[in-house]
Amino acid sequence: MTIPGKPPAPTNLVHHIGIAVSDLDASIDFYQSIFGLEPGPIIVREDIGVRGCFVPVGDTNLELLQGIGPTSGISMHVKEKGGGLHHVCFEVDVID
Repeated sequence: MTIPGKPPAPTNLVHHIGIAVSDLDASIDFYQSIFGLEPGPIIVREDIGVRGCFVPVGDTNLELLQGIGPTSGISMHVKEKGGGLHHVCFEVDVID
């Protein structure tokens, strides 16, 4: 089904696909060994309890996210739903 009309925030680009993982280092090794992909630097955001990195794939990125500690949103997501798709981020020019 297609929703008629002009979208409120048109886009032509998926900026990144967030993937929740239980082990960031093992996930990086997987994407390197299977697909030959090279990740960017690991970024730690203690304020939101996340350790992760972007892995460029063509015009988009995979964002691998590991929770830091059991109360992290990513840790709870992995515990409740398992690892895998967490979010899709579209790049837009203007968003209100």
